[in-house]
Amino acid sequence: MCKSWLLISGLLPFTVQQGAAQSSLNYATLYSFTGQNDDGATPAGSLAIGANGHIYGTTEFGGAGACKVSNQTGCGTVFELSPSGSPGSAFTETVLYSFTAQNGDGAYPSGGLTMDGQGALYGATSEGGDRNHGAVFVLKPPAAPSAQWTETILHSFAGGERDGSSPAGGLVFGKNGVLYGVTQHGGKQHLGTVFALHPPTNGAEVWAEKVLFSFTGQGDAGVSPSAGVVVSADGTLYGTALGYAGVAFALNAGSGGSWTESVLYAFGSQPGDGGTPYGGVVMGNNGKLYGTNNAGGPPSSICVPPVAGCGTVFELAPGAEGGNWTEKVIYAFTSPYSDGANPVAGVVIGPGGILYGTTTDGPGTVFQLAPPTAPGNVWTETVLHTFTGRNGDGSDPVANLVIGPNGAIYGTTVGGGTAGMGTVFALK
Repeated sequence: MCKSWLLISGLLPFTVQQGAAQSSLNYATLYSFTGQNDDGATPAGSLAIGANGHIYGTTEFGGAGACKVSNQTGCGTVFELSPSGSPGSAFTETVLYSFTAQNGDGAYPSGGLTMDGQGALYGATSEGGDRNHGAVFVLKPPAAPSAQWTETILHSFAGGERDGSSPAGGLVFGKNGVLYGVTQHGGKQHLGTVFALHPPTNGAEVWAEKVLFSFTGQGDAGVSPSAGVVVSADGTLYGTALGYAGVAFALNAGSGGSWTESVLYAFGSQPGDGGTPYGGVVMGNNGKLYGTNNAGGPPSSICVPPVAGCGTVFELAPGAEGGNWTEKVIYAFTSPYSDGANPVAGVVIGPGGILYGTTTDGPGTVFQLAPPTAPGNVWTETVLHTFTGRNGDGSDPVANLVIGPNGAIYGTTVGGGTAGMGTVFALK
């Protein structure tokens, strides 16, 4: 299915403050999903940007054919947006694959996509697979222009105490092509896992999955991670999990293939602290971790509930010589009607260490945080776009932004657009 759509929102120029320098960015809605005629609906995952400028993503619902687990049309899609001309011209959308949950296929992809060097797309579905506990898939590009993309299920989760269930967030590649991800359920206490998928070796034909860690809910260990992990240069995995106000954690490989979890920080540990880190973390060149909390910060009479605050952006710095990590709230949101409130997605790091992210309440914003220009100064927040959900604009961004090779910032919204089924947008 192919459709060509004009840019819906037009180009909305504004000025962005980046330290002492200024640059002009334009906001545009690139595509509005319809949920009709095999089109997808509700793009809840982050995008992947190809070297050719094509945009790839998933929709949690919609697509062709009947969905086995719901008896409705479509269990979600993988789509491609192709630029079809000069800046400001139409984009063409193609549904590359529709999930069905039939014969072990997945259903409801919500965690976005990861692309390898050959252009293959990797992702996970929260349901479907052999036992309806979710699956990891790869979608490989066609060998010839007229051929179809080919989907393969790499792993079907079994749930229970030995395997995860309901994978969430995106996947990330580590050394030797190993894929890492998280599940919200399953594991020893049914409170979620961190897993690895090893590619075939020595003539094997299947990927081998291993549960690296099962969350227990004991102490401050965290439960039910909702965002994928990041991998440092030394192979350490970093992420966030929920439970009380949530935690940031690290996983280190030990001898004999065992992995050990270390809680880097338990949120809610100090006044004005954030809580509920849905969006995971990202690592800067300085070795620090950055992320968002959906709630917390100074108490607000505007955000609901009032005692929770409107959410925060945090920085985690490693201690000297292996000492304790320290957390710092670098920005606290104050209102859905001004600077934004209640971020669900994490942040991405752009040139100069600038952080970019979204908030959902109000019906949402795109923001940037510029680092201090001198020691002792504060981070500077600028709202790049305020969503309206009207006149084709999107609403409710919940997925991490991505920065393309051209420096443009891309993202999705689960609401808004011409049909209320979500959008893909760009800032450039």
